[in-house]
Amino acid sequence: MKNALMKSLIELGKRDERIILISVEQSTGFDDELKESLNNRFLFESISEANVLGMASGLAADGYVPYIFNHATFSTRRCYEQIFLDACLQDRPVRLIGMGGGLATAHLGPPHTYSATNPI
Repeated sequence: MKNALMKSLIELGKRDERIILISVEQSTGFDDELKESLNNRFLFESISEANVLGMASGLAADGYVPYIFNHATFSTRRCYEQIFLDACLQDRPVRLIGMGGGLATAHLGPPHTYSATNPI
């Protein structure tokens, strides 16, 4: 699924100069291809979900179409207020791409899941 997504974003980025992909501490598996096709429109940011959402909203205000790629739990829980205030209330076309939601990434620890697993 991730491979198809990244290939689609590469093709979209080649055809539309407004497309920007921001990866938040998440390897895409296609970094070289993304750098080649999107050039400076592929950004790799360290753990800063809320800041990235505000940045993406600002880019959207300037006519870009930003995609944010991150763990699903971090893209929603860590920056809920920024999603609401910066993207939704401003009616900005920010796209959140989350992977590994729910218990799919439970092996990485409780912060990566929607609910902490607590074996008895």
